[in-house]
Amino acid sequence: MNYVRLPLENTYNTRELGGYQTSNGMTAWKTFLRSDDLKNLSENDLQFLVDYGVSTVIDLRGEKENQEGPHPKESSFYYYNIPLASENAVNMELPLADFRFEDFYIQMLLDKQSGIRQIFTILAEAPNAVLFHCAAGKDRTGVVAALILGSVGVSNADIIANYQITHTYLSVNPSFAKSLAPMTELLRSDAEVMAATLAFIEQTFESIPAYLRQIGVTEDELAAIERKFSVQLVSTK
Repeated sequence: MNYVRLPLENTYNTRELGGYQTSNGMTAWKTFLRSDDLKNLSENDLQFLVDYGVSTVIDLRGEKENQEGPHPKESSFYYYNIPLASENAVNMELPLADFRFEDFYIQMLLDKQSGIRQIFTILAEAPNAVLFHCAAGKDRTGVVAALILGSVGVSNADIIANYQITHTYLSVNPSFAKSLAPMTELLRSDAEVMAATLAFIEQTFESIPAYLRQIGVTEDELAAIERKFSVQLVSTK
């Protein structure tokens, strides 16, 4: 069975990247999944992921986040920690009215190219499904999800929609609702933010595949990702 959002007990934002239309088909299910923090996964949750086909976990959190909330022990997963932001990526002293998430995302695209290249190597080579996550599954995870979807020709509209729904799921997560109660704006995933990020990529690099090539992702890796993540649709006419 395939799920849009996985029915786990202790995450609220673990979602599929399968089922999106591409230029010549659709994205495959049980291949790439995005998620919020996994630190509170139950034994049932871990077994569900194993049964769903997850073989590899990419943790985008930093060292401090890992120390405060380490992963549950699960020997079934290959585990990689590739931090995509500094420990103080969001300046809490900056008035929220002045903070622009698209600036954070663009800086990530420029400053963390080595890490993004490493992520795409793992995506190309990993057996079975890969789950990648940060803390909320919104910002670092959202950028990686956009790059993965864009690499196989998913439209900007669908990339933006995949990002935008994050706020809905985070808003029902009691831990985030409580910890960020004074700063609920940090939970938002407005369409305009991802639209601006995609516009920057197109204006600066021409396209997501062109950006990935420029940072060192090889043609063989892009082809491997497309083979495993793209499903050709057969016409019934």
